[in-house]
Amino acid sequence: MTRTQTSLIVRYYVYMAGASFGFIAPIWVVLLESRNLSFTEIMVLDAVFAVTIVLAEVPTGYLGDSIGRRTSMLLSALIVSGCSLAFAVAQRFETFLVVYFIWAIAITMRSGNDSAWLYDTLKQYGTEETFTRVRGRGFSVLLMTGAASSLAAGWLADVDIRYPFVAFAIMGVLSAVVLLTMPEPTIEAASDAETLSLAHVREVIQRKLFRPPLRAFVMFVALFYAATWSIEILVQPVSTRIGLGFGELGIMYAAFAVAGAIASGYADQIKERIGVQRWLMAASLALGMSLLLTLAVPLVALPAFLLMHTTFNAALPMVEQHLNDRMPSVGRATVLSAMSMAVSVASVPLKLGSGALADATSPAMAVVALGGILLAGGLYVVVGNVPLTGGESLVVGGESD
Repeated sequence: MTRTQTSLIVRYYVYMAGASFGFIAPIWVVLLESRNLSFTEIMVLDAVFAVTIVLAEVPTGYLGDSIGRRTSMLLSALIVSGCSLAFAVAQRFETFLVVYFIWAIAITMRSGNDSAWLYDTLKQYGTEETFTRVRGRGFSVLLMTGAASSLAAGWLADVDIRYPFVAFAIMGVLSAVVLLTMPEPTIEAASDAETLSLAHVREVIQRKLFRPPLRAFVMFVALFYAATWSIEILVQPVSTRIGLGFGELGIMYAAFAVAGAIASGYADQIKERIGVQRWLMAASLALGMSLLLTLAVPLVALPAFLLMHTTFNAALPMVEQHLNDRMPSVGRATVLSAMSMAVSVASVPLKLGSGALADATSPAMAVVALGGILLAGGLYVVVGNVPLTGGESLVVGGESD
């Protein structure tokens, strides 16, 4: 690895550290509850967020392919910082609705583009096979930074619940400064048949994502991500009702971040030894069963939440590697954004349904229901021996993808 490439990767890790949500992760739902929002309203906000992502993912992915991935990531960091400050001072549901809408657009300007930027940068050096390792370590840096900032968030929230959002905004600006020092990778030249156009983008999305062999993979990943994202919104309400305060929430989210960082750092080894399909199956089955156990022992929810963060963060770079390896350079960010769009579509009914259930019963019962969905999805694939990755056996030691 050359000195220039090493420098780029180090700066990428610094950027990932600045993109951490650790300052707001432990208390953002608590803040919404403190503004007297119901769980239905909170889930509506998140559903609007998801719908906005559905509408914005492909256009902003196309924008990233057109104006540059680094430029898109830079704009995203600055807009997210502004939204964080607005989030801190908002009081009404309608105000939060506007903030969520803008925040979602900013997030789509980063999703897909950051993965495509890294893959194409590595490809310029002929080292794209290291993507899972570099991306996994990048997530580890992000999560370890999240662990430290989560601890700080608990202390800051005890002083004033708005302070963590101000700190998060500052981190976003610093992340943008680092991006200014990073180059825009050169996208390999396309043939006339691959010229970047909306028609070509649509064709690639339809041909790659929503037809075999990727269709089953995309559908299951969308279910897995959508269910875990919906559970994530309920982690704080469930935890505070068990008796955790701001300080304990900060410690818990720091533990989530550390466990996720370790898992993400070993994503490359997990992919080689276990495989992405077997990991997704094991995660969905174990998480689903552990969440069902909370019906009998409510405290099991805490280790179940830890398990969720661990398995999800290990899966993320493996899923991205699996998709990146099967995408053309031209339009890669757009197609990866379409994957995020599929996840958002799947998450809308789960979020709306779990929010209504949480108001009608309790946040804990909504989490149990989502765990049941994960368990059912995993059992369907395992019992039906559904191949998600084009040939990877469900038996450890079998043929890898």
